[in-house]
Amino acid sequence: MADVARNCLRLRGYMPSADGIREAIREGYASAIVEGNDEVKYIRGEEALGLFDRLKTDCPLSFPVNLPSTAFRLTTAKGRDNRFIVDAIATDGGSHPRNVAIQTTMALVNLGALSPLEAATKLSWNPAKMVGLLQKGHFSSGADADVTLIDPDRGIATMSLVRGQMIMKNGQAVGTGGTLIVTPDGEQSGRNSGLPYEVVDLTKSKLYAGYER
Repeated sequence: MADVARNCLRLRGYMPSADGIREAIREGYASAIVEGNDEVKYIRGEEALGLFDRLKTDCPLSFPVNLPSTAFRLTTAKGRDNRFIVDAIATDGGSHPRNVAIQTTMALVNLGALSPLEAATKLSWNPAKMVGLLQKGHFSSGADADVTLIDPDRGIATMSLVRGQMIMKNGQAVGTGGTLIVTPDGEQSGRNSGLPYEVVDLTKSKLYAGYER
């Protein structure tokens, strides 16, 4: 059993075992994740329990342990220097798509918890600095032409360009592909892949001590 599942079960007093998972499913604490008809969805109750047993416990699960109140505090908290304690906004993705960073961040903007500039900084510039992609996340000389337009009323992305090429229009994906991000040690693997790749120097990223903002 994975540590994440084990910890989620223990958090609510369930045994970290197959029977503990079955009890958590019956009581509505755990749900199963299933893919089909071009979508990924949660199933609960007896349907989830049946899937868990049919797959002989090798079943993706979800537990509601990430509290909205905790996410709100972590996203908006600042230190004495008025800088954010947590630099960026991200989602954990997991086994199903839930990249809702823009929607949830825009909700905080509409609540007045973040300014639009703070939202853009935490969604783009700070994450770019964290992984050493210093040509992204800003509009300056030498920056990549990466642009995402957001409908402020609906809080969703409506158009995106990557290096000047449109990949989303009217909220619908119109582009394909991507770029591998590798360190110098992985450059040969990137070259061998035949895919577009980019080499980053992590010593210049915000992940390392001594980084200057």
